[in-house]
Amino acid sequence: MGLIDRGIGKARSRQKEGLLQEAAAAGINVVGFEEISNDAKAADGAVGGILKAFVGGALSVDCIQVMRLQTGGWPHVFVQPYSGVAALPGEHHGILHGGVAAPAVLRRAGLKSAFAGLLSSCKWESPNHPGVAQYLTGAPAIAAVANATKWEWPAGLSKVELDWGIQLRGVGDGTTHVTLHSGRYGGIATYQVGFAHWLALCQALTACLDPAGSTAQQFIVPPSFHDYVYSTPQPEAPPVPPTGTPATAATAVRTDIDYIAAVRDALAPHLGKKVWFGTVPPKQLRNINTHAIPLELQGSHVVAGIDLTTFGSAKDAIVITPTHLIAKEFDDVLTLALSSIRAVTGAQGLTSSKVGIVVDGMGQQTIPVGVDVEPVLALLSAIAAANGDGGEAQIHASAFVGEAARDVSPEQAAQLIQQMQSSAAAGSVEAKVNAAAQLLVGGQYQSSIDAYNLLCQQHPEQAGTCYSQIGVALFVLNRYPEAIQYYQAAKQYGADPTMMDENIAEAQGCLR
Repeated sequence: MGLIDRGIGKARSRQKEGLLQEAAAAGINVVGFEEISNDAKAADGAVGGILKAFVGGALSVDCIQVMRLQTGGWPHVFVQPYSGVAALPGEHHGILHGGVAAPAVLRRAGLKSAFAGLLSSCKWESPNHPGVAQYLTGAPAIAAVANATKWEWPAGLSKVELDWGIQLRGVGDGTTHVTLHSGRYGGIATYQVGFAHWLALCQALTACLDPAGSTAQQFIVPPSFHDYVYSTPQPEAPPVPPTGTPATAATAVRTDIDYIAAVRDALAPHLGKKVWFGTVPPKQLRNINTHAIPLELQGSHVVAGIDLTTFGSAKDAIVITPTHLIAKEFDDVLTLALSSIRAVTGAQGLTSSKVGIVVDGMGQQTIPVGVDVEPVLALLSAIAAANGDGGEAQIHASAFVGEAARDVSPEQAAQLIQQMQSSAAAGSVEAKVNAAAQLLVGGQYQSSIDAYNLLCQQHPEQAGTCYSQIGVALFVLNRYPEAIQYYQAAKQYGADPTMMDENIAEAQGCLR
């Protein structure tokens, strides 16, 4: 072995040791390790194809280290590629139980500026099912992971900028293949590849996959190591239990509710030039089909519509099909299963531009109203009522409904959480809000976080309150970046935006 070969071998050994230490720190067990170089006999077939791949332009892969891993009995894999002495961005791969409606990819977003750097961070894309990207963007736990994803990998005097960060696709057997393209997550002598970040991603996704499964799909961007890694055995158990709210991007369609009758009765008093039921004028129907209805619902029968435009073109509109509601305004398209609309949280006066609703798995959402709020409010209230919920739902803006005790002991904290768990079906929302708030003001901050997570799981319509209060607990614990993420999520789910912006500013001030 020559001097250069020995130097390359030492560099790769250092990186291997760094990977082993990072995995151990994240609680991951290494159950297998292999190194395959371009002169190895094993470098043929799928592996040989991998070793011809290019990452970041001129850097060709001539060696890979494959780490077989387990976390709580769940198997997963990390592949570390090399170009000579240089370590390159690797890939984490794993199979999670539950399906996804369509493949999705997290990409770096925004425009670059020589002075400001990247103006925005990342965005989800799902070309065949925009609702999947919309759901992944709105789920707080997933958004927190996405925002913390690294997009750069230094290589000598230059750096590799990743084209994608996370991808997921349905395998077709009730599981989802997830991969994380690794930027650099720290390290000095070696590169940290984000093992803890990977586990946080898989935990967040587990809470959001559909137990009913999905069809077989392909990744939007073929990962470099997909063919080799996917030959590993699939898991018999999912990863660590989720703490978020179980939900799916596409709620199951119900056939036992007569939504058409509910929509007809709700819109009857408002029918006119901009509100239709049964028959939509040909010009407006063409524009609805062209501009409003997403690809996955093309060809669906239009039951009713509300024109949101000023001059009557219906290029922006609320559209009802037998199974879905589509709300299209400018470049924003929101597609919801009718059965997922649980409650209407109201509009801010007759001149409001939005109506708030609570949606299964998505929490608080808003629907545009155009120039007339009344038909939109009537329509949404009728759908929520058909699903067995009242038209109006009160979203609590404060931490307490009644008085709360202070100085809660650990024993009392355990009792309060036990009470919340045992009252999942019959307990009042007010009592649960009070119990969680007692833990917060009583100094049991981690217990209060657990309680608010439980409350959010049992009552998704309370997501705004829960996330705002979790933010408070994290702030007190000096976990400022996490507090900011929860305050931002709280705004999306109906918490007072002015108050959340003030909380965010306070937390950001503590980071300086």
